[in-house]
Amino acid sequence: MTMQRKEKSKNYKAFIFTLDAVFSLIVASAAVSLLLYVHFTSPITPAAAPTIEALSVMHNILSTQLSGILQSGVALPPLQAYKLPSSSEPFGYSGFLANGSYISAPTNPVRENSFTLSFWIKPTKEGRPVSGCGTGDGNNASVVVYLGNTTHSVEVGYNGTGIYVNGWYTNCPVSGSGSVPVGKWTYVSIRGNSSAIAIFINGIETPYYVSSSSTAVLKDLLIGTALGTGGGVGSSNLGEYNFTGYIANVQLYNSSLTPSKIYQLYKSAINSVPIGNSKLIGWWPLDKNSNDYSGNGNDGIPHNVNYVVTDYLPIGDYNASINESIAETLGELYLNNDSMYAEFLLNDSVLGQPRAGIYINGNYSGSESVSFFNTTAGSYGLVYNNSLLDVGNPNMTVSTWIYPEGLGTCGATTPTCIVVDKQGSYALGINGSGSICIQLQGTSLGSTWNCSTEVVQARAWSQIGFTRNASIANISYDGGVLKNVYATGNVIAESGNTIIGATGNPGSITGTFNGSITNLEIYNKTLAPNEYYDLYLQGISGMALGNSNLVGWWPLDGNTNDYSGNGDAAIPYDISYVSIPFTPPSLVNAYSVSKSSIPISLRRGNELQTDNLSVVIWR
Repeated sequence: MTMQRKEKSKNYKAFIFTLDAVFSLIVASAAVSLLLYVHFTSPITPAAAPTIEALSVMHNILSTQLSGILQSGVALPPLQAYKLPSSSEPFGYSGFLANGSYISAPTNPVRENSFTLSFWIKPTKEGRPVSGCGTGDGNNASVVVYLGNTTHSVEVGYNGTGIYVNGWYTNCPVSGSGSVPVGKWTYVSIRGNSSAIAIFINGIETPYYVSSSSTAVLKDLLIGTALGTGGGVGSSNLGEYNFTGYIANVQLYNSSLTPSKIYQLYKSAINSVPIGNSKLIGWWPLDKNSNDYSGNGNDGIPHNVNYVVTDYLPIGDYNASINESIAETLGELYLNNDSMYAEFLLNDSVLGQPRAGIYINGNYSGSESVSFFNTTAGSYGLVYNNSLLDVGNPNMTVSTWIYPEGLGTCGATTPTCIVVDKQGSYALGINGSGSICIQLQGTSLGSTWNCSTEVVQARAWSQIGFTRNASIANISYDGGVLKNVYATGNVIAESGNTIIGATGNPGSITGTFNGSITNLEIYNKTLAPNEYYDLYLQGISGMALGNSNLVGWWPLDGNTNDYSGNGDAAIPYDISYVSIPFTPPSLVNAYSVSKSSIPISLRRGNELQTDNLSVVIWR
């Protein structure tokens, strides 16, 4: 897999504490003291030696390999509390290299107008079938995915009761997508709904599809092959037309996954766990066997297939070696656009530190990669309609951090810099004065914007949002309530999309935000004041409240994944990633701080360089 390189900003001059600035505020301890107590009364010299608390954690993360915290067959430990699907199995895949290599798997039936088939492929030759869903024996319906002979395109076709000729169809629709390179891994999804069978490449829907309103039943799955002329499962012709290369992580659903969920699967890595609550029929990781891990018992039968197991674990877009230390894993996750996974690991019981942070070369690691929305480019993120985001009947909470590059384009009174808009239901934004504005739409609520009198500043980090109960909506700023808005009645449960960083629809986007948005969280409950304040103290890379009715969580820290466990990634449009300095408020207000630093070699993409990594613990 290729690594996304983040764009580093060199123009941000906001006055925000760096690590050295924070430590310049700490009262120096005596030479024999191992714990620093500080009340931030005046700038003084930082301690010359690390304290035992940070040293202990540093020793722990240096001496523990990633493999030491993995448990076979279960999620990474820190992700379990958030119901976030993950795999702790090292990456593996199946090789279809010999003549007649394929896997046949009997499955429960799905219908052509409601199914999703997804898989990762790495072809070594062009022009071979990848997978067939359906027996295609002249009496049953079938859908086949095929690689074009010369274009390397993904082609999909279906038939009702026809037969195959030379591994393909007679008298049935066929459509082809963009190129799939030979020798590289590509994620492919085929989704059937009531009007078409569509093709997705690397999480993005292509303009290629097969029109179909068929409700024909598809049964059984072939991986790595299509059927011979007139062939059926068990036919002597089975396996005559083979895919040549490697296949991993095949998933079959009895539902049409939304584009957001398909994109989430792509961005969750090549060994991603299936999306929950989506009518999973079968899941064949193909990492060491052809078994079905969906719980439905649709184990595959392999024919001339070999299995390859690696020593790395894909975590988001980053391939972590299971033999490297936790310290290396944390540093490289931060530097390779997967900060939130690092935060999960850092706050896990393995490390035992809820108030801890990693600094790299003096910079807070959680600020290494934050989203940047550019008004000129029309940046936004699109979350396709999900009823779980229809909150506000009556209870809800929205919290996020913003760094406006400027306020001049944000409208005089009505906000035109939109942070998030659940179309037809609720929205959060800022106006040209920096006021925080909310819009709640409902029969009793109307659709009026209500704005605070207090304002956020340009080129500075601020936490903004609101909570709502049956009668009052509280606009909040940096963990505290700014304004109470009388708001009785329910918010409309509109079947619209959710737009991050703008409003409108693709092709007619307006109200674009100019600056950074990060750690956007939506709950279907009213968070208590202490809960909301805790979100503020944790800062831009803090953890959401995993057991508090979390329905959407987009850290926007190098990707647009949804970490709530519901799998609704935002499809990104011209969103880039930059580095903007930040220090967690809980560290600024700490009374005890402990620090330990070491030089360490860390990878950025495929480049290895020496960095200074510090563990900071505070109370």
